[in-house]
Formats: sequence, structure tokens, C-alpha cells
Amino acid sequence: MSNPIAVFNDVSKFYSGRLGIDGISFRVNYGEIVGCIGPNGAGKTTISKLMAGLLKPTRGMVKVFSENPFNNVNIKFRIGLLLDFDSMYDELTVYDNLLFLSRVYNLDAGRSKLKDLLRQVGLENELDTIVGKLSKGMRRRLSFVGALIHNPELLILDEPLVFLDLTWQERIKRLIKSLRDEGKTIFITSNDLVLIDDLAEKIILLDKGRLVIQGVKSEIKEMLSRGVVKVTFFDEENFVLAVNAFKSNALSFWVNKEKLEIFVDSHPNKIAEILMRVNCRFKSIGVEESSLEEVYRKFVSE
Repeated sequence: MSNPIAVFNDVSKFYSGRLGIDGISFRVNYGEIVGCIGPNGAGKTTISKLMAGLLKPTRGMVKVFSENPFNNVNIKFRIGLLLDFDSMYDELTVYDNLLFLSRVYNLDAGRSKLKDLLRQVGLENELDTIVGKLSKGMRRRLSFVGALIHNPELLILDEPLVFLDLTWQERIKRLIKSLRDEGKTIFITSNDLVLIDDLAEKIILLDKGRLVIQGVKSEIKEMLSRGVVKVTFFDEENFVLAVNAFKSNALSFWVNKEKLEIFVDSHPNKIAEILMRVNCRFKSIGVEESSLEEVYRKFVSE
């Protein structure tokens, strides 16, 4: 389909005068995974709730399936929403919670169908378990099923891997990929840069409620890799010497102190010349392909 599934056009949201997001514009196309990243308070959850129709923008336009999603019942039937908290009833069983959700969506879901859904997240033997007795990780996986139960076209996933152990993080990532392969559109908000780097084709980077950079992930990383040089040092003494030298020469850089690495936005020859002038010994120097973490650290203010 040529039309985007979701459009934000100069969208702002304020909470009693406090900034949520300001002047955000982007599009999500059918069948792609888009990752929205940024520090806490950047506006990621606000965007998820606006897209799901749970919030009304203060200014600007939000369209989902070419309609205004706010309080739009028809749109809600086409969206699967996983927020950073679950809305399951502690006193009910897994089966009763999912049965309640299926009735909300006017579905006829029997035990067999629900068990098949639960099998995707390893909970097929927990149908009769009281939800309040589940671990946080199991509840998170159950909430994922709740977002899928009505076979939505658009999945909005806010921190989908929170509370999950490493094994289940990998399994849920594989499940998300398989859902995309089935034709679903997936919008993920997360602080987990590895998750977004592994799954997303496009990224949206937010900082303090504003859009910093957006686009195809590979193109952004390729653009930033030009002139981004990684310098590795033998010891902390030379590492600190280099940091001070780069500051004195007004170079843009960020550091990985644990690995004694500095990433510098400049040409390798210029960097080597600066280091030699201050008698700084380094282990290696070379152009580095940017990881998503490096993109993040380049654009997000501390």
C-alpha cells in the first residue's frame, strides 16, 4: 500500500503546561518495523499513546489508517498495544483475562485458540494460573499475547523486553520479526538500543520531547560513519591525555572509558597529528562503522 499507516504532522503534546513532545513529524509505512529511541522523558510513551488514540494532541495532526485515532473505536480494533505496564486482573486466571479481552474485541476465543496463542510465549500450561501468581516476566509475555489476541494490523510496543530474561528477550525478538514477515507493521519504543538495532529498519531519535534525527537506520549509520574515527589506547594515562587534547582542539567526540576507546568526528590524519603533538601513545586508529549506540550518543544531550 502506498499510503502510510501512521502520520504525525507537527504534533505537540503538553501536560498542564509541561512539555511532552514538541513539533514531531514522521511517517510509519505498512509492513515495516520502526524503532523510537531516546532517554527517559524524551516523549516515547507519549508518542505511543497518541498513535494508539489514548491521548489527544495539543497541536498538530495524528492520522492512523487515514483517520484521527483519538477515541476512535474502529481504529482500536486494528491496533495491538503493549504499554510499559500490564492491565491484567490479578485475581483472575490467565484464561479468564484473555477471555475478557477476546470479548472486548468481539471474538469467539475458546481454550484451544487461547492455548495456541500462549504457546508463542511459552505460557500454554498456565491457562488456569491466577495472574497474580505469575512472575513479572511471565506477566510481560502474557501482556504480549493480549496485544496480539485480535490479530491487529499495527502493533505498538512500548519496552517489549522489560522484565524478560535473556532467553526470552531473544525469543520475543524472533516473534516480532515473524510478525513483520506476516505483514504486520510494528512501532517499538525502547531504551534498549540493541533491540532497536537488531529489529528496526527505520529509527526515530527523540531528546527532551523533540525529534533529533529520523530515517532509514542503515543510511543514518553510514552517514555518521564518514569521519567517525575510533581510537583505542594502551592505558588510562594516554586515554586522559587524548581527551584533553581533543577538548583543546574543539573536536566533537564521545568515549567508552571501560574499553579505553574514543570516537572522534574528524579525519584520522588530523586526529593522529593532534595525538603526536602531545606525545600520546595509542593502540589503534581507524574509521569505525557507527553502531546505534554511537548514533544515540552523538545526538542525545547528557
